[in-house]
Amino acid sequence: MTLNLILWIVVIIIITIHTYFLFKNALKTSYGDLWFKIIILCWLSVIFVFFSKMSPLHFLYMIPISYPLAFYFSTQAQATHAIKRGLKDPLKSDDWQSFRVRIEKTEGLIPSVIVYVIFLFVTYFVTKYFFG
Repeated sequence: MTLNLILWIVVIIIITIHTYFLFKNALKTSYGDLWFKIIILCWLSVIFVFFSKMSPLHFLYMIPISYPLAFYFSTQAQATHAIKRGLKDPLKSDDWQSFRVRIEKTEGLIPSVIVYVIFLFVTYFVTKYFFG
């Protein structure tokens, strides 16, 4: 019981601090859209674990998975945005100048949320029926 409470407190504090600095400074930078997606996915983890009554130990792999997932969909959104602006496809060429295009912070958010929610439900059912 004590470990669960400690994990809840630590996760909430870390995500709250990241959210505060996101809205204070990070949205003005070129990585603001990526951090916005990561924070949304982390809060989805917190809400999902709370309502599903899963152990907070699942945060130890749920939150780290949100980083590459958000990065992947953010990179895809930047490539699509670069192509729409008439630049080369940065995923198929060595032209990294195309990635310096700022995108909206919500561009690529919906696919990452959908994939992450599917991951959360798969995790829930696997832990409930195979390990529960």
